Amino acid sequence: MVAAVRPEILPLAGRRNGRGLSLVKKLALAFAALIVLFAGTGAYVSATLRQAHSGASLLADRTLPAILSVQVIEGAMQELRGLVYRHILAKDDAERATLEATESSLLTDFRAEIERFKEIWIKTDADQQDYQKLMLALVAYKANQDRVLDLSRQGDVERAAALNRGAAERSYQVLRKGITGFVEAARIQVVADASGIKQTVQSAQWLLFTGLGAATAVSVAVSVLWSLSLRRRFSLFVSRFRQGAAGDLTVQLTGLGHDELGRMGNDFNQLITGMGAVIASLKGVADSSAQQGEFLAEHSRRLSSTMSGIDQTVQDLAGGFHQLSRQTG
Repeated sequence: MVAAVRPEILPLAGRRNGRGLSLVKKLALAFAALIVLFAGTGAYVSATLRQAHSGASLLADRTLPAILSVQVIEGAMQELRGLVYRHILAKDDAERATLEATESSLLTDFRAEIERFKEIWIKTDADQQDYQKLMLALVAYKANQDRVLDLSRQGDVERAAALNRGAAERSYQVLRKGITGFVEAARIQVVADASGIKQTVQSAQWLLFTGLGAATAVSVAVSVLWSLSLRRRFSLFVSRFRQGAAGDLTVQLTGLGHDELGRMGNDFNQLITGMGAVIASLKGVADSSAQQGEFLAEHSRRLSSTMSGIDQTVQDLAGGFHQLSRQTG
């Protein structure tokens, strides 16, 4: 007899094709990359806008107020200059006293505005040196102006006018030149600040558009590539399942990666291999059963022939015994 073949069923959870990231982890990494890209763009844009805000604050808090203050100082100087001319040409002491009171009030405002300008603009050592030169020019101008006023009070109009046209005018021009230097420096700073703000805003716009464009392009590319990859792998999966369902137990799923689909493909390969082994074992059992049936049929034929011979022998013996009994009777 042929021994029966016991089928060996392979386990479905067989070897893995290595370890890889799952689909959930891939999705998480993709979203994390997009978040990092958007966050980086936002951080750069925010830093750039803070820089622009700083420049605008500097322009609004220092440069423009400094220009306005210097313009007020220039206006006060011109007004003081006009008061000196009017004082020289005054007809009586009452008019001179009124002009001197106006001059004193204007001079007080003038000094207060200079202090305000100092607080706004004077920040560096170079600014401090220029400011000291301006103060020296102001002291010289004030001294000459007081001399002019003294001569005017004494009624020496000719000498007062000559001094006003000479030393007082020169000290006034020096003072005005120093103030003009501050005005020019402030204007240059305005241009620089405005240019810096413009460039900063343009950089922020470029960073924003570039970052959003890059993030959009990356998200679209990842979505398209991922959808194509999933479509290819699912199509391959369905195709191999159909081949297996049609009876082709030699199909194998490869190239699905190491995620959930890859592991499902590996399990499918193990399933198909196990089914093939079971069917092969069942075929071996069927072939063995057929061989055993043929052996039993042959043995039955031989036994039937032997029994027929025995039966004929028994009949012959019975006939012989019958004839022998008749002869002896």
